[in-house]
Amino acid sequence: MAEQFGEDFSSRLRRVVLLALFLFFLPVGIWITVHYFLPRELAWLSKNEFLHTVNLLTIFIGLIVIAAAPAASLFIGENRSRLGIVFRPLIAAVMVLVTVTTIFQAGLFIYIAYQVGKTTISWVPGQVFLILGIVSIICCWNLVNVGFRSIQLQPIYLNGIYLNRENQQKIYQLVEHVAHKLGACTPDQIVLGLEPVMFVTSSPVKLSGTNGQLLTGNTLCLSVGLMHLLSVNELTAIIGHELGHFRGKDLDYSRRFVPIYTRLIKIIEHTEPMEGEGIGAFAKLPAFATLHFYLTEFSRLERKIHRERELLADHAAFEATSKSGQALALVKTALYSPLWNFSIRKHFDAVSKQNISPNFSQAYKVDCEALFMDLNWDDEQIFLLGDAQAHPFDSHPTLAERLAICETTIADIGIEDLKPNIHSSASLIDDIEFIETTLSQTELPSIRWQMSAQYIQRRDIY
Repeated sequence: MAEQFGEDFSSRLRRVVLLALFLFFLPVGIWITVHYFLPRELAWLSKNEFLHTVNLLTIFIGLIVIAAAPAASLFIGENRSRLGIVFRPLIAAVMVLVTVTTIFQAGLFIYIAYQVGKTTISWVPGQVFLILGIVSIICCWNLVNVGFRSIQLQPIYLNGIYLNRENQQKIYQLVEHVAHKLGACTPDQIVLGLEPVMFVTSSPVKLSGTNGQLLTGNTLCLSVGLMHLLSVNELTAIIGHELGHFRGKDLDYSRRFVPIYTRLIKIIEHTEPMEGEGIGAFAKLPAFATLHFYLTEFSRLERKIHRERELLADHAAFEATSKSGQALALVKTALYSPLWNFSIRKHFDAVSKQNISPNFSQAYKVDCEALFMDLNWDDEQIFLLGDAQAHPFDSHPTLAERLAICETTIADIGIEDLKPNIHSSASLIDDIEFIETTLSQTELPSIRWQMSAQYIQRRDIY
């Protein structure tokens, strides 16, 4: 426990030092230079009230930027509603302040450099200040752009098909029944995709499978691939879990915090300075340092709250169906989902060679059935209970923790329970073969690009 705390403290300290260097190095350095290192001809700068005011204001803004994160954490505590209300405006305000302090620092540095150059060498190359000005403008533009993007709800791009309520009454009736039973908000629409992932979102969803249709409101995304493997009872458990995020205190949290937080993670991944970018990497540094500092500060709160939310959503799954249904849904999803990438690559090769119409969902189902036939369940249990997290900001409880809530262990589940269902929940979808084929055709360009990218990488390696 002590080692974990020490590691956490040291990483937090590094983030604070990085941000503090950006916020305070230049204004403090200017203050020291003006008072102790300038020649006599420039002694008047130490008495320049405007210069001192701007410098002190820059330092004061920096203190606010650093202090706002722990202050907000103390105010929020473990209150989900407060976190949903505070996070977005705080990030917006902080990015404005960092932009202002960047402008102040750039102005101070250019002004002092000009005065020093004019006094010591009597002539200052205009190109130097042009470059400094351009770098400052790029930094400020990058800050404004990243700040705007971080608080703007961007659509989730999804290869899926919008299920019309009139044409798909069976699945809508099941979802509405579960929502009514839980006292949760009924999704505004249901989207069916190929990949073995199911979730709810309040973010806009843009569908590539229906000519870029944009959906707003609450969306439930289901996987036709998983539905072939799950019984109706197991699918009901998953729907119950997902709709559990749209009731009670979770409602505001799901609508206000989760989309912005998820968006911020993606922005940071694309904002991190990379080698070889030159001035571009330097221009990214202020935005990256600020957002990374705030994200990691809030991730501590998010991890604790999110883990509690997931476990509470599992209780919603029990209410919707049963603990055994939820346990089987969890284990089946964990067992079969990793097979997806292998399956589409294998089927893509067959489609390319034989020039046939693809159906990645059916191919995935066949591969999952083959996996079950060759399954060594004793060895697989050890793998499934591994505690590795795919992303540093991932906060989902482990499979073992979630099974414990179901009052079961993975050893209680027999291998026959994991067999893909003959009478699966895919029967709830009308005209399923047409939907699968349409989605597969839409998925082809993306898979073709991935495969070509992998080929280029292999060619570069060898």
